[in-house]
Amino acid sequence: MSKFLFNLLLFGGLLFPLSGQSQNINTPEPTNLIAAPNIRPETAIKVANDVWVIPDPRINYIPNIGVIEGKYAVLVVDSGMGPHNGELLLQYVQKIAGNRRIYFTSTHFHPEHNFGASVFGTASVIMNKAQAEELAEKGSDYIQLFRSFGVIERKALEGVKLIMPGIIYSDSLTLDLGDNIVILKETPAHTRGDQIVFTENSKVLFTGDLVENRFFPIMPDADTKGSDWITVMEQMLNMKPKVVVPGHGEIGDDRLIQAVKTYLVTVQSDVLDLVKKGLKQDSIIRTLTQKFKSLHPNWDNAVFIPYEIANFYSEFTHSPLKLPDLSKDLGH
Repeated sequence: MSKFLFNLLLFGGLLFPLSGQSQNINTPEPTNLIAAPNIRPETAIKVANDVWVIPDPRINYIPNIGVIEGKYAVLVVDSGMGPHNGELLLQYVQKIAGNRRIYFTSTHFHPEHNFGASVFGTASVIMNKAQAEELAEKGSDYIQLFRSFGVIERKALEGVKLIMPGIIYSDSLTLDLGDNIVILKETPAHTRGDQIVFTENSKVLFTGDLVENRFFPIMPDADTKGSDWITVMEQMLNMKPKVVVPGHGEIGDDRLIQAVKTYLVTVQSDVLDLVKKGLKQDSIIRTLTQKFKSLHPNWDNAVFIPYEIANFYSEFTHSPLKLPDLSKDLGH
């Protein structure tokens, strides 16, 4: 397996166990992790008077999906992967919405968050400018890439069509659903086009993959900015959310955000300290990886720790990002 493809496999989610909020490590059945990524609207839970979430059931490629209600309109946050999931989601949302208008937005362009969106129609799709550009630039390649992973991915992406937004904004957008104001805000860090979604009434925050429940942040390429990620965590905390819906994993509160911020600040500080002492990237990775694992022994996917170190090393040394080769560590 080539280094390039291996990195993309990591990024694509094949090594992406979705984690619960328990303090104990819960190991899902292997068949669950590789099950078809079909969303289950019948499992939706009400997390506030105006917000429903179709939860991540610990299956790869299924995110937490949100439905936010207002008097005149409904906003859907993330789609699931592929048109089949999009149709399941639309049928569920139509039952909630009735005659109200339906909007759709995605926290970022990755397949399980956006590639079921075509069912909503261009006029109803909202994205920030950077996300729209990133989808246009990378979307077709991601379809081909994910289809190459295997039967499950090919099945999920049958008939997939990328859809460009009819509503594009920069920086932030205030959406009035009718007696319910929702803020969409650009927060690039994990990807160029990340956004968060915040309900002013109930203070529910959808973070996308900027916050996951109990596993290490994913910094797969040069579009990820570690220091910006910390800034975004601070912005989220300042919003004082009561409910935090992570991209994947159990729903929680602002302690999920604080945990990610605290961890990233530690990585940032420790890498900078060793850069100042003259250590090179490979040495820093060898020095710090086990330490960071021990900080969160119940977080999944520690294979991403070297990526985080490489990201901050590139920033502090003003050098091109050199992604570590993790294939040897995983026996590939």
